Amino acid sequence: SVAGDLSNLIGSTVFNVSGESTFDNTGAWTVNVNFNGSGDVILGAGGSSNALSLSDTSLSRFTGNLTLINSAFDLSANAGQIDASDISGLALGKGAVAEVTGKQTLSKDLTLSQGSTLVFDGVAVPGSTSASNPALLSLKNLTLDGGFKIGVGIDKGATVNPFTGQPLLVQDSLTNFDIIKAENAIQGDITKGEVTL
Repeated sequence: SVAGDLSNLIGSTVFNVSGESTFDNTGAWTVNVNFNGSGDVILGAGGSSNALSLSDTSLSRFTGNLTLINSAFDLSANAGQIDASDISGLALGKGAVAEVTGKQTLSKDLTLSQGSTLVFDGVAVPGSTSASNPALLSLKNLTLDGGFKIGVGIDKGATVNPFTGQPLLVQDSLTNFDIIKAENAIQGDITKGEVTL
């Protein structure tokens, strides 16, 4: 485990990983470390309000498991780095907050562990026809461990026309929208976590 101001300490070094390695920075950082190997890498930024992002090459030679902790992670902005990698999956651990804006597709597995939060920013309201790019995450498999949180934020531009639309109760009963689509399976129990709107 390495903690502290990792931006200056380790820079853009290559790390060979065969076991479990934890890197928890004391603040926001872009991970420029190039991981090599097939172990378990755990990355953090010292707090759930501190942004963590991946460089284009940080996962390019890594085939292990990636877990995020204690950080704010823009899943939409980092989807390309994750998808281009050979990691087996992404796990959100304690203190990790990942945000999805717009439609994102990952060819990886995602695990929501205890103390993690997945936020969808920009979901269309029932009956809305004006949401331009509603939040949606498509992935391979989703595993829900107990104690996770899912936050659903309404798109600011998602409005219902009161003159041409139906009453909200009718719209609500007729409208079906997805925020997560798993290609293979969703494992776990949604009632073991918390979903907020």
